[in-house]
Amino acid sequence: MSAGKALCPSELQDVGKRIATSCKGLPLAVTVIAAVLENMEKKESLWLEVLASLSSYVLEGQDIVELSYKHLPIHLKPCFLYFSAFEEDMRIPVKKENNKTRIRDQKMLQRNT
Repeated sequence: MSAGKALCPSELQDVGKRIATSCKGLPLAVTVIAAVLENMEKKESLWLEVLASLSSYVLEGQDIVELSYKHLPIHLKPCFLYFSAFEEDMRIPVKKENNKTRIRDQKMLQRNT
């Protein structure tokens, strides 16, 4: 085990494996569900709720994106929305910010955290 990685509690291993199987090998589903579980209490009843609702999210790809958005920290939601406007593999224009814009954005982030 590498430093900083916690083992899955033994009482959650069975339900964790069932959740992983329900992701049907879809990388986005695995990533989103892992992030959701990481931020939840480590209780079997909560993980079973995730398992019960997972099949509908995996079957409809749009729902997994919505679930991903809902569980983002508030300060990352505008970035998520911005990047969702671009098609896959599309070049994303980047402009250099001026110092005034950077200071304003930092103040907004501090208020939201």
